[in-house]
Amino acid sequence: MNPYPELDRVPDAKERRAIRRKAFRSCLKSPRVVASILAFSFGGSLLMVFLQGQLSESLPVGGRVTSKFIAAFVAVWIAQRVFLRLGDGPIRRAIRQIMTERGYPTCVQCGYNLTGLESPRCPECGQPFAPGFNTNPKN
Repeated sequence: MNPYPELDRVPDAKERRAIRRKAFRSCLKSPRVVASILAFSFGGSLLMVFLQGQLSESLPVGGRVTSKFIAAFVAVWIAQRVFLRLGDGPIRRAIRQIMTERGYPTCVQCGYNLTGLESPRCPECGQPFAPGFNTNPKN
């Protein structure tokens, strides 16, 4: 499953990886993204600590799920939601911007393929783009 379906338009796997890498690096300068990554890492670490304690005591077998396990699961779920809410948006926008710079015209807001459009507005979300914006695909 591709978390960034916009990249499916880029035929070369090396170029897709390069775009994704450049987008992640540019987003690491954003405090929001760094905070979301830390929150996700903390939640995962917390789950591992609780699971390790559960395994040493007794793994929830036979339908017994302890409150520690539930708390750890909830912590990871919350951390995942924080990551998706705060971290994914800037990364998606950066990927779309880089794709456009490399000759794959894409709406930065919604990811719509802008190839061949005449009007300076995305038909999917209504986001305007510069009238001189090149909507011709990469050759």
